[in-house]
Amino acid sequence: MPSQAKHKETADRFLRLYEAIPEEFPEGRAIALFYCALHLIEMVAATENRHCRNHFLRGRYIRSEHRHIWKFYRPLQEASEHARYLAGGGFTMTAEQVESVLRRKYLAAIEQWAMSRAGESDSSPSH
Repeated sequence: MPSQAKHKETADRFLRLYEAIPEEFPEGRAIALFYCALHLIEMVAATENRHCRNHFLRGRYIRSEHRHIWKFYRPLQEASEHARYLAGGGFTMTAEQVESVLRRKYLAAIEQWAMSRAGESDSSPSH
């Protein structure tokens, strides 16, 4: 089971990946943001001595233990799924929408919550 620190490091790596992906690929940027959020969730789970083996169990964990976060996590997951599985027009967000909605609204809320739960003093993954 990866440690809290390892999940934080992985979340940071996905955020750096997001920043490295050109804006002309908003679907790739959405996927990176979702996996950043996933590892922030797993970072909190690690502080509770928990680990979610798959997306279904992670969703159940969030809905049962941290219900207020679901409304931020689920849109990131859905955007990532659309980007990964609905090729040829299934993903319709622009780069600006990915930044303003997925990153600055949904991921920012998860970052703030995760850092406070994990005892971190800053409010976002470091980079």
